[in-house]
Amino acid sequence: MEKFFGCPYDKKKGRPYFDTRAKYGRAADSIVIWFAYTPTGRVSKYWHTLRFNADYYGEINDEELERLVQKTKINSPKLGKGYTWSKPYRYS
Repeated sequence: MEKFFGCPYDKKKGRPYFDTRAKYGRAADSIVIWFAYTPTGRVSKYWHTLRFNADYYGEINDEELERLVQKTKINSPKLGKGYTWSKPYRYS
């Protein structure tokens, strides 16, 4: 899974802030983010995320995270006609 930093959304719109709750010796939560493309192929303002709690899952590597994303039933929000979701990116 590719990292979010440097992806098209990051370059065009900037980085949204998420509290990963990584403090006082606790591991950071794993966050996966998707963003939408407009019908003309530009980066849209729409995005959605999926968070995996570090207390429950522990440290997750990229292969495990991809498996969890595939296994998890994700109800992506409906988009307007022609809009499409990007592939998942690892935020943290």
